[in-house]
Amino acid sequence: MAAWSNEAFELWYLLHFVYLDVAITRADYITKLENEIRKINGFEDYTYKKNDSGIYSLLQKIGDEPQAKLRAAKLRAIFDGTKDFKSHKPCTCVDILVDELEHPESLLIGT
Repeated sequence: MAAWSNEAFELWYLLHFVYLDVAITRADYITKLENEIRKINGFEDYTYKKNDSGIYSLLQKIGDEPQAKLRAAKLRAIFDGTKDFKSHKPCTCVDILVDELEHPESLLIGT
């Protein structure tokens, strides 16, 4: 499974906090992510750093992964049936990869 996100991987992070169904720039994803995290008590001075090794634990602590998965599926449904994946903005498949990693046994069903 390829875990792609359009326009930026940070869309997956942002979906842990809010639903977004309009295309924005990569820089805007970071700004929105920082703004959402800064709303949380104790994270008012948060600054996002690309490739931060602590982002996973941060999302596990203050984000909502089940909601991020639902929001990602909702975005994909907008583009259902279209194969021009570069035009799927915003959209992500990271949630599918996360599910596969969390439940590898499901990949063996039917093989």
